[in-house]
Amino acid sequence: MATGTSPNDPKVQKLAQRWMELLESFHGGDPGLRNSLYRMQAENSTEISQ
Repeated sequence: MATGTSPNDPKVQKLAQRWMELLESFHGGDPGLRNSLYRMQAENSTEISQ
């Protein structure tokens, strides 16, 4: 994102897929845990980006 690479770039797509796989392995398909992770990220995005 910082370099302006397109979200459609194959490298970005591969990274996004890997990220989603890691998230899935963490929450194990539990929708409550998944939603909690997304909520935590949204509520703390400033701190996380620092």
